[in-house]
Amino acid sequence: MLWWPDGAAPGYLDAMGSLQRVEAERRSAQLGPVAAHVELDLTGAADPSRADFVSRTRLEFTALPGTDTFADLHCVELGAAVLNGKALPADAWADGRLRLSDLREANVLTATATMRYHSDGEGLHRHTDPADGLTYLYAMSFLDAAPDWFACFDQPDLKVGYSFDVRVPPGWTVLGNGRFVEVELGHWRTPDPTGPIPTYAVTLIAGPYASITDRCTPTIGAPIPLGIHARQSLADALDAEAADILAVTRAGFTAFTELFGVEYPFGEYHQVFVPDFNAGAMENPGCVTFRDQLLFEGRATHAERASRAGTICHEMAHQWFGDLVTPRWWDDLWLNESFAEFLGHQVCSEYTDYDLWTEFGIRRKWWGLVADLGPATHPVAGNGAADARAALAAFDGISYAKGAAALRQLLAALGPDVFWGGLAAHIRDHAWGSATLADLVDAWIAAGAVGLPEWVDAWLRTSGFDTLAVRAGHLHRTGTGVRRPHRVTVAALAPSGAVTGTRSVHITADDTPLDPALATGGLVVPDADDRTWARLDLGDPAGWPPISAVAQPATRVSLWNSLRLGVHEGAVDPEVALGLICRQLPAEPAVAAGSAQLWSPLAEYARGQLIGTFLAPDRRTAALTDLAAALAPIAAHPDPQVRVPADRLIAGCTTDPELLARFAAAEDTPLSWTALIRISALTGDLAPAEAAYAKHPTATPRIRLAEARAAQRTPEAKQRAFELLIRPGETSAYELYATASGLFHPEQTDLTRPWVERYFAEINTAAEFLHGWSLREVVSLAFPAGHTDAPTLALAEQTLRTADLDPQVRTCLEIGTDLLRRGVRARRRFGAGSTEPKGVA
Repeated sequence: MLWWPDGAAPGYLDAMGSLQRVEAERRSAQLGPVAAHVELDLTGAADPSRADFVSRTRLEFTALPGTDTFADLHCVELGAAVLNGKALPADAWADGRLRLSDLREANVLTATATMRYHSDGEGLHRHTDPADGLTYLYAMSFLDAAPDWFACFDQPDLKVGYSFDVRVPPGWTVLGNGRFVEVELGHWRTPDPTGPIPTYAVTLIAGPYASITDRCTPTIGAPIPLGIHARQSLADALDAEAADILAVTRAGFTAFTELFGVEYPFGEYHQVFVPDFNAGAMENPGCVTFRDQLLFEGRATHAERASRAGTICHEMAHQWFGDLVTPRWWDDLWLNESFAEFLGHQVCSEYTDYDLWTEFGIRRKWWGLVADLGPATHPVAGNGAADARAALAAFDGISYAKGAAALRQLLAALGPDVFWGGLAAHIRDHAWGSATLADLVDAWIAAGAVGLPEWVDAWLRTSGFDTLAVRAGHLHRTGTGVRRPHRVTVAALAPSGAVTGTRSVHITADDTPLDPALATGGLVVPDADDRTWARLDLGDPAGWPPISAVAQPATRVSLWNSLRLGVHEGAVDPEVALGLICRQLPAEPAVAAGSAQLWSPLAEYARGQLIGTFLAPDRRTAALTDLAAALAPIAAHPDPQVRVPADRLIAGCTTDPELLARFAAAEDTPLSWTALIRISALTGDLAPAEAAYAKHPTATPRIRLAEARAAQRTPEAKQRAFELLIRPGETSAYELYATASGLFHPEQTDLTRPWVERYFAEINTAAEFLHGWSLREVVSLAFPAGHTDAPTLALAEQTLRTADLDPQVRTCLEIGTDLLRRGVRARRRFGAGSTEPKGVA
């Protein structure tokens, strides 16, 4: 869910404010059912000189007679606006709003406007594929981008039935939320309007897409026509991945119709893999959009397909929870995402060949834990967002992973009959409408839940997490004033790592006696099945059994996360953590099983945050070499499902020129470009990357070349990269993100020091031409977290004291500064190769 970069967002958007909650409540109280018909003339879309298109919208709605309101419309130029047969004055449109006065009980508004194609992943996005010159369109309406391509009442509870009339170049395909038919060459219509759907989930797909069609018959309801689509240059990848995508889709429909007891409500089901997509995917009813990197231009691994399967099931869950039943206001957007996160992992693990709960613990849960420890922590629910974009600012790993972990706890607390029964009743009762958390709680209570309001207050309306520790035969719970109940499995581990006993424990008090049989003299793990949301205080890692010797993946996840939190909070020496990871990676049981599910994310963490921020700059290259050596035995594994991800990781660590040259020549695209970027970063030689792009001038290599250019070890390259980020231009969103990623390379702090001060002094200027997703990505990816020293921390803190920072820039800087501060404190406490005086910072 997303925002804009092409370096030059339209200036007419700069002055637009975000919809206020009080405005949305007032407009919702005024207006009744709405029908929308949208006509688009996209016949010039393939012409790069045509920046604009014409959009005409007809809105039919009821209202309280005599009241005033407004429609949302972000246009280049308003052609005409007519309300109830009367032309509106020219000044009725201002700041993205079309004022509507003296409404009748029944009203008709028509608005014809010139709109602008986007290249930032929002609104109506246009992409020209460098592989063949073909042009593709897709619409992204989340969170407040729908008015960028049609007039609407843009808030989640004013759900609308949509119909479309679209003209495109001959030979193009058109898809969307409802079934489209081509009535004549290049002229497409929806024969029937959709049911009421939220404006933020309206989409349109247009272009010469390659397509594969099929059908599935779910447990409940009629057969569902299926389609998967991608640009022509990815047709081979689409063919290669179609069987897996369709198998997961069929399993998902079986699962969700069984779990909800409600048939799929949107007719056809299309999944479109689109270019330049900012998020992983978007749950548009009947027409889900995915980033097209999920078609894997390199050699696909089981772990990659498993992650994609989770995304497919996540978006499918939204068809019921989010699309059929929609949040009333953005405060309850977490309900959409927490449920989809939970359901995506649950359904994949139970209905497909992909068990995702290990991936959840080591990747997604870690994302949420770091967010919950940071300066932007917030409750899962009810954050009191006064406007739409403020709600989105509190939309992170807490909204996804912490909410999903809380729902796992709730399922255990309520039992499956009450949990699934209440959820199904909620969907049936609010189908095609909007609902709140309170409505869902009422449904669970009606299904038999007891004590649920207290559980909601403890788990969903407070931030932070409890700490669980075992001392003297008792399980101790400490927290931040609110005590959450936990249902956990406690396991005792022998020094060898063998499990000597387990018990299920329901924690309701701060001190819970444990079965004496668990007191074995080894390590007692309070959340051995990784099913709750808590910090585990397990003492000094030197006293733990070898993590790789523990058979249960969930227990290993709990141990590794405890180690990482120890580093993050300054209790564990980063060098000790790195040594432990390097020693134990080759012995990780998943390697022997031919899986990368656990060890690969752990190695990514070591290569990225641990070495890149928590170790001193003069230790990083040597530490990366140690990590590459630890991965070498894994890369010798005969199973490519292990060998391929190991090689890709080594390519980002090694300094061996022969090995890098071999990787750079590999046919596996992710491997070759990781090596090419590293060659540029280590040696300053960009020629191999430029030659590789010249050989294959397609979208992904173009983006990776942008990172190689930014990572190039020359002052001139750094200056060019910095200017791209802080000056308006024509650079695409993905290339900006790649540039931001390569600018402050963690092994180049000697070279990039002059740009650190400029980053803090000038990054706020990016808010003048970047917005939303693109602004946050650029500010965050370019943050100089590798400059782990007191002067950089002082600059960051001084910048945060600046009064006129853009709110989104401020949030990103707060998060980056928090990580930087933790790295500086680790260096001060543990040394970590630092020559900095211990008293600094």
